[in-house]
Amino acid sequence: MLPNILLKNIERVVAESGTYNKLQIVELLEPYFRDKNKIYMYPGAVARKLDISIDQVFILLNILEKEGILDRLFEFRCPDNDNYRKVFKGISYINLPNEMACKECGEVFPLKDNLYVIYEVKKDYGS
Repeated sequence: MLPNILLKNIERVVAESGTYNKLQIVELLEPYFRDKNKIYMYPGAVARKLDISIDQVFILLNILEKEGILDRLFEFRCPDNDNYRKVFKGISYINLPNEMACKECGEVFPLKDNLYVIYEVKKDYGS
């Protein structure tokens, strides 16, 4: 069950976006509040779940971020080793390093060529 304050803000998100209904947003967020290990929201997964374009996903996720429900993060993914990922939290895009070394394969890659925007669900939202 989602916190009451979150449910009220979902109504604002629905009104602002004009595209989604409350049930879609609740179904999107509810698993994150049930499962303590589920933290990150990936735009591609949201696109598949809601059957919408990636552009629509970013509009929705940015609205949820503006409402304080999500935090935007950056994730480096090693192009040679799918197992290595590094999340950058609390740092702006402009302050990211230029290169990133993969701790699995040892190679150094241009960071911004292998960077993805992800979102962290604020589990303490409404507490």
